[in-house]
Amino acid sequence: MRGVRIDLADKYFSLYIRYRANWKCERCQKQFEVGSQGLHCSHFWGRARESTRFDPVNCVAHCHGCHSFLTANPELHREWKLKQIGQAEYDRLMIRAHTTQKKDRTLTATIYKKLYEEEKLRFEQIAA
Repeated sequence: MRGVRIDLADKYFSLYIRYRANWKCERCQKQFEVGSQGLHCSHFWGRARESTRFDPVNCVAHCHGCHSFLTANPELHREWKLKQIGQAEYDRLMIRAHTTQKKDRTLTATIYKKLYEEEKLRFEQIAA
């Protein structure tokens, strides 16, 4: 079985999502220490879809338990996502998920490194 390849775009995007959520699971509200591997960047439409892989609407911070539960229960996952973002945004996300997009990991890494740094600074200011 092949492992998941994590590049700089993945790294910075994941950090951005977890800092955006204040290192708290967006489903069960469990709080995590900064840098914890127990909090994941969870994709509603899977990472294989380049068009939504780095879409902040597509991704949330989930603990391992919530991530595993929702992945194993796609209808409940869909219901949770609908409640989170509403029908109109869900419909737009679905269109983006079914649209082909060219990879530009260098640009994506640059964008999300900046956004991650801004979220980290915001988080540190509210934690102080």
